[in-house]
Amino acid sequence: MRSLLLPCALPLLALAAPAQVPVGGAISTTIMGPTSGYTGSEMHITDPVTGKATRLPIPAALAAELVNCVTMTSQVKGYVGTYGAKDAQGNLLPGAVWSITTVGTSFLATVVNTKPLTGQNVAQVAMIGSTLYASCNTISGTTSSVGEIYAIPSAGGAPTRVVDLAQDSNWFSGQLVNSLCSDGVSKLYAGGWGASMGIYEYDLTTQKSRVLCVLPNSKYSTGTLPFYAVNLHVSKLVKNAIVAIGRYGDVAHVDMATGKILAHYSAAPGSTTQFYVNSGDERADHGDVLVGDYQGLGLSIPAGTGGGAERVWQGHGSDAIQTQNYVTGVWYNESAGSYAVYGDGCYGTSLRTATSLGRGGLPVAGNASFELALEGGPGGAVAVMMWGASDTLFLGQPLLPLDLTPAGAAGCNLRQDMLLLFATTLSGTGAWDGAASFKVPLPNMKATLFTQWLVLDKAANNLGMTFSDARALRL
Repeated sequence: MRSLLLPCALPLLALAAPAQVPVGGAISTTIMGPTSGYTGSEMHITDPVTGKATRLPIPAALAAELVNCVTMTSQVKGYVGTYGAKDAQGNLLPGAVWSITTVGTSFLATVVNTKPLTGQNVAQVAMIGSTLYASCNTISGTTSSVGEIYAIPSAGGAPTRVVDLAQDSNWFSGQLVNSLCSDGVSKLYAGGWGASMGIYEYDLTTQKSRVLCVLPNSKYSTGTLPFYAVNLHVSKLVKNAIVAIGRYGDVAHVDMATGKILAHYSAAPGSTTQFYVNSGDERADHGDVLVGDYQGLGLSIPAGTGGGAERVWQGHGSDAIQTQNYVTGVWYNESAGSYAVYGDGCYGTSLRTATSLGRGGLPVAGNASFELALEGGPGGAVAVMMWGASDTLFLGQPLLPLDLTPAGAAGCNLRQDMLLLFATTLSGTGAWDGAASFKVPLPNMKATLFTQWLVLDKAANNLGMTFSDARALRL
């Protein structure tokens, strides 16, 4: 298998069903098996309407190296990093970077680095110009340590070590490198895996590094667990910010210049329910973060405080034990329209915010099946879908967002001008399993609509109401 890491390595071709990543869809990587000994890996493309996964027949050599991350430069071309397998003696083998192309009914994969890396766990691949950057953990027999960052020509070539993190005093002592992104110009950002972890910045021009920030503890359970950044990206939602996606469903936005934590929210604040994230990518057209978990599922984490994660795909990974299908990488293909969050909701009696979302396909002009939906409200409660034409003016005055604390709803804000109201009763009976939706055929024209849900929740506050996040539908 390792003989593929040679300058003369030939591309491997596998026949497949049409494999282009659809607009509004995603491509992902999955590793299967127990953590004591992974058994293989797969790649999938997810349909944006049905949420179902189609498995790509990747070459056996690539699958055996354990596909660990994916980044695409177009709908058909991109790169994957591998975790690295073990030899017969249990020694760790290096990971690698592969280029992939999905054309028509074929899947083409080629090893990019013509000489082996020194380590395993290529957790993310970043790109600046025609150069790829990959991080890996240094191998020593059956164990691995901190790691290095390498540069590799995207057209193929020998890897060059950029920095040995174990020798850099600005790296987080003893921590494994586990995530990597770039600003697309001259800077790399890496995340550590361990206690008191944060984001490390390396400037390729000056060859200087610094600690950009220390990430906060996870909001999961008791709030004492580390953040554990599984992926870093330059944010699509917050200007000049890095988004860090955490192991327990946390999302943090970090200012790229100052290192200030601009926002930190969680899919399950205070929850003791097991919730593990392995990868993620922002969806600017939905205003949320799409994450892959350890059960072959894809979940959306809404922006803001307290919103629960919503399932958007399933069926990734063929291990018979559901909790042994680790979605290790995901790349989302943005659509032209958007139904994105622009303001937080407020807590109900369940200590979560009811979450608005779009269903029935993409938020694009002419989609007759689109639905405006709500999840995470109290089952059986009355809810009101509110539509507005403005997110700044209310009754002709610049009053929005309107703070409802004086009315008895601390932390709640009205974020649109309530031109149309539609009432319904939420399904479900539990404290936060209530849901509802309205089918809204989208016109085949340019338009902007602002939406928010009001939920009657007498015990939540003196007003007896809570409000969901607010979204802007832009066609």
